Amino acid sequence: MDRTTLHRVWRVILALLASAVAVACFFAPVLLVVIGVLL
Repeated sequence: MDRTTLHRVWRVILALLASAVAVACFFAPVLLVVIGVLL
């Protein structure tokens, strides 16, 4: 595996992590409200 491929994979992993964090931050309040309503 050469350097450019490694760099590209690393950027994809970082992008996925950032997306996951953004989605989690977006859905956390919604989930808390739903759980609060159900309980």
